[in-house]
Amino acid sequence: MKENLLYQFKKGALEFIVLGILDGQERYGYEIIGQLNAYKNILGEAKEGTLYPVLYRLSAEGLVAFRQAEKTGRGSPKKYYSLTDAGRAALKGLKDFWFRFSDTVDNIMGIDRISMRIENIDNVDSIDNIENEAAFVNAENCVSDCGNSRKAAIVSAED
Repeated sequence: MKENLLYQFKKGALEFIVLGILDGQERYGYEIIGQLNAYKNILGEAKEGTLYPVLYRLSAEGLVAFRQAEKTGRGSPKKYYSLTDAGRAALKGLKDFWFRFSDTVDNIMGIDRISMRIENIDNVDSIDNIENEAAFVNAENCVSDCGNSRKAAIVSAED
């Protein structure tokens, strides 16, 4: 696959991912980089030159706020980032869109997410990621089962 296609796709998703990392907890820059790099096998390596322009854009759009912590020790003071109310609303909208978008792409491409995740579970690189994959597969199965139950209930109600 052409690297440029992957790079552009990842770049387009980065703001969404950063909003997700900030959901529910303020974090400082290096902490966000660490969270991103926990998935560097998929996302690529995150660096300051990638993250801080994203944080500045999100801040300029009113989606992220920051506070400067008092200096402790020898290092420079940390800047903590958090979601604003507008950021939380935007994240909710992006999550809703992503669900529909990814489902649509999966349908067009003929992708069965559950089967692919089960086949690829041996390729994850840490226990945390294995647990995340297993939880996702369980959640997908639940959604699938719930959806089938709902469909069955609708069909029997129509009879």
